[in-house]
Amino acid sequence: MSENFEAKENYERRASLRGEHDTTSEKPTSTKYITNDYDEEEFSTMLKLYEKTFSVIKENEVVKGRIVAIHGEDVLIDIGSKSDGRVSINDFAHPEELIVGNDVEVFLEKIEDKEGQLVLSKKKADSIKMWDRIVDSQKNGTIVKGRCLRRIKGGFVVDLNGLTAFLPGSQIDTKQIRDYDEYVGKLMDFKIIKINNQIENIIVSHKVLIEESMAGQREELLKTIKKGMTLKATVKAITDFGVFVDLGGLDGLIHITDLSWGRINHPSDVVKLDQEIDVYVIEFDEEKQRVYLGLKQLQSHPWDNIKEKYQVGDKVSGKVVSLT
Repeated sequence: MSENFEAKENYERRASLRGEHDTTSEKPTSTKYITNDYDEEEFSTMLKLYEKTFSVIKENEVVKGRIVAIHGEDVLIDIGSKSDGRVSINDFAHPEELIVGNDVEVFLEKIEDKEGQLVLSKKKADSIKMWDRIVDSQKNGTIVKGRCLRRIKGGFVVDLNGLTAFLPGSQIDTKQIRDYDEYVGKLMDFKIIKINNQIENIIVSHKVLIEESMAGQREELLKTIKKGMTLKATVKAITDFGVFVDLGGLDGLIHITDLSWGRINHPSDVVKLDQEIDVYVIEFDEEKQRVYLGLKQLQSHPWDNIKEKYQVGDKVSGKVVSLT
């Protein structure tokens, strides 16, 4: 009889949560009929038939359910079990999902807790589904969207729709990054470059997408580039010995001695980062795919018009630049 009484209690509790009837008032006629008009054997038979109407569910799995009621901060979900489960309204990332009758997927943590209630989690279900998408994205090489949450040592923490990933600083862009803070809160496209299933670690890259988009330009440039050509370039890095420029998928170097015909203290005296300039192709190493460029070659040589500028016997002013 204890099993029959428990089944009756489950029935009444479920109906009460859904708002079908008030357990403090007189029980519905159908309830009286089930509990009073059947003997124990008949009720046991009916109970077995009743239990067969429920889905076969297992713990620690994502299951499909339906929203049957919303009470305050709780969402009541029917997954085809004897009782309904409660999920916090905060588990729903998208408010438009909170409609009675909507189908949702939830993670079944426990079939029954101390109070006989199902323990469900919408967040865990979303996390598991997103992990499957991440694995599939890496396998197929598809793009995922994410938002840079905060800076950490060596890069950024990125939110991938509920899952956190690591974006190394070297994988942000092909050019040198001067202000990392400008990426915080930014929504970007990424490619999954590494996944560790054991510790659930994800590493993403934005740089590879830029490189892929520029691959076509690079191949075309490698086919057409020749010594003596003049090309458009963008300054991407400045060092003590010269300047690295982007030719459109292909990097080139302007040595400090090829920046100006005159003497300069540092390459930054001539060019600035992100500046667009015209460069002259001095040499192209096809085997190593290296391009050596010049800036002064596009300017007239000072000795070309020396006779027009100076005459023998003229008195001129000059500056001592070195002693040898």
